[in-house]
Amino acid sequence: MPSRSRRAFTLFELLVVLALLIILFALFLPALARLRGAAGRSQSANNLKQLGLAAHNYHDVYNVFPPGNDANNFSAATHLLPFIEQDNLYKLIDLKKPVDDKANKTVRASRIKTFLSPLDPVMSVSPDYGATNYLFCAGSKPALEDNDGVFFQGSKVKLTDVTDGTSNTVLAAETLKGDGGVRAMDVKRQHVRLKAAALKGLKDEAGVKDFKDDKHIAANRCASWMDG
Repeated sequence: MPSRSRRAFTLFELLVVLALLIILFALFLPALARLRGAAGRSQSANNLKQLGLAAHNYHDVYNVFPPGNDANNFSAATHLLPFIEQDNLYKLIDLKKPVDDKANKTVRASRIKTFLSPLDPVMSVSPDYGATNYLFCAGSKPALEDNDGVFFQGSKVKLTDVTDGTSNTVLAAETLKGDGGVRAMDVKRQHVRLKAAALKGLKDEAGVKDFKDDKHIAANRCASWMDG
């Protein structure tokens, strides 16, 4: 019986196929990155929408927006938990004790998806705290007290107090978290911590020299959604 020879790929043909696969993969990667970026932006926008709806639902119940931070320094995000389907977690918080009290240890370490932007690769600043990428706007003044926004220290702002209209007023914004570093490497991750006295008459260039000189550096921005 005559034998049948099988034709195999030559080394040159294998190299051509491999080169084509590499080219196709190289063309596919940017498209994949764009798709992931678009999906991340969409998810983050949806998170902000959920926080906006939660704030308005809170107002419907209490006739005021939640405080930016209350007497025990709990954040607006804390008070909005029941309105983002986190009521069970909210009930575990002892609001009569400070944020850093041991009674609140388990809850303050919880990660909540609605508070995290998929666009930020840093998921946590401290292992003891659940982080956030969204900050509620206190206003245009440096200090939290007696500010002119919606969510400042001890605030009880009503819809009728928002004289510019809610469509022209910032409720919350997205930011990158700190990275826990102690040196000034990236202004998107580290910042200069100023003393309270330095907030009076604050100028645009405040802290610039300290950052260049690697002084008073903090990198704990958005370390905790619970801490206001």
